[in-house]
Amino acid sequence: MFVDFHCHPVLHSYNSDSDIWKSDPPTTRERSAMINTANLRTPFSAKFSQIDFSSACSGSVRLIFLSLYPIEQGFLTGILTTDVLNPHRGKLRQFLNVPFRSFLKHVLRSVTFGEYEKVTAKVMLNMKGARYEAMSSPDHEYMDDLRGEYQYFMNAPKSKKIGGIEYKIVIFGSFREMKVRLQLNERFEPQTQENIIGVLFSVEGAHAFGSGQLNTIPADHQAELEQLNNLAHPNTKAILDKMLDNIRETKALGNGNHSPFFVTFSHHFWNQLCGHAMSLAGIMHVVFNQERGMSSGMTELGKKVLEALLSRENGRRILIDVKHMSMEGRLWYYNYLEENHWKKGDMVPILASHMGVTGEATKENESTDHFLMDDVYNDSGWFNPWDINLSNEEILTIHRSRGLIGLNMDQRILSGSKIIDSMTRVSKGIDDIGTSVLYKSIWAEPILANILHIVKTVMRSDVEDKNYVWQMIVIGSDMDGMINALDAYCHAGDYRVMREILLQKMILRTQVDPLLYSVNLSEVLDGIFYKNALLFLSRNF
Repeated sequence: MFVDFHCHPVLHSYNSDSDIWKSDPPTTRERSAMINTANLRTPFSAKFSQIDFSSACSGSVRLIFLSLYPIEQGFLTGILTTDVLNPHRGKLRQFLNVPFRSFLKHVLRSVTFGEYEKVTAKVMLNMKGARYEAMSSPDHEYMDDLRGEYQYFMNAPKSKKIGGIEYKIVIFGSFREMKVRLQLNERFEPQTQENIIGVLFSVEGAHAFGSGQLNTIPADHQAELEQLNNLAHPNTKAILDKMLDNIRETKALGNGNHSPFFVTFSHHFWNQLCGHAMSLAGIMHVVFNQERGMSSGMTELGKKVLEALLSRENGRRILIDVKHMSMEGRLWYYNYLEENHWKKGDMVPILASHMGVTGEATKENESTDHFLMDDVYNDSGWFNPWDINLSNEEILTIHRSRGLIGLNMDQRILSGSKIIDSMTRVSKGIDDIGTSVLYKSIWAEPILANILHIVKTVMRSDVEDKNYVWQMIVIGSDMDGMINALDAYCHAGDYRVMREILLQKMILRTQVDPLLYSVNLSEVLDGIFYKNALLFLSRNF
């Protein structure tokens, strides 16, 4: 059994109006594509889905935290508007050898709609023209997409025969219900003979409730910030009232049984609630403009929305996921929990649903100069040092809260530049990657490195209950969330092999790593791949 704490098995099918059971596993060539989740068939992009319900069946994924994501208008409008495109900035010369505009114009000739934004939407999500028109409208409400993706999934078939075996999708409303239906024993091992894929919902981006939209963001950012920090301002009050209503509606989904388990508070673009961490690199940050609000802190509007999500007075508590939040926003949140919950005995756990580690002791807000940060990443070794990842200090804070860290399968999140270059270079010399143990071992190294770093950070500290570290790590793959996944592990069908390879690597590591001497490695991996998530749910769901 495997559990994925963060993935998008419906995002692509919803936006392209296709079957949630449709399976399209990767070819050998597609595993090494530059963006191995894209759908447009170009020389550098693959077309396969990373996770769908059929591939989940083949990979023995039996519990999915299904992330509902209203795609941000920043991905669809204002393409190629970043400051770097100003010829006076001078940095554009770094990209003169990348004929991106020429590529877009070439693609434009072969499609029926005519703007760069529509092509980008098609490249990323195989999005239909009508779908693009609706989402890029100045009147578009993100809440409509949240409702839409949820309803699309609810209307989809919940069972399918694959290889003569019938699989069923079951949405769980509580851990008690899950325990009974899966017949979990005291070791959290399912005993049921039914082939069930359990689903819990989450939401990626609190913008989903109605902020950060074309119809809520004014032209003047400084004036906007003054409004957002004044809850009595008519514009701010209108946004807040709408968002509180939408949060109540979301908590009431399925008579409250389908209320999301957590919300990833920030995402790639300014949501008027909290700044976002820099997430796009290279040519991507030239195409998509992340500049507004990046690395800024919480607004007063954001604080009220966060309180409404955590509240139990308007429905079931929705936990906060700190992935994508700015460093300033995360630090504010940790302090907020300390003062308003932990000191009162309410140990709200911190979730980092799909992250990696920086390898650094602490982290402060970084430069917002994308080119400078590209240079920082290009000089990185084992880990990605950008503040989209977790510092050691944050790992210890999450441990203290009895929270969870989900490991993202994105190459760049898990790995530094030099390690990726090394893995790619060695992989090119392997003839049959489909059967090569070396190939699979190479691409498992970043996963193991992140696991061991988290463990060492806790074990070498002075925190209490250090052994909880083995219970705080899960897999939050982010598959089909527009990621460039690890080549050998870019599909839900790869989990079984991933576990086997990690076990062999950890057995070998016991010869040199004292931290692994006294632990049952098979139990540790069972925890990471499914038991830790179930144990966490038994305490918090």
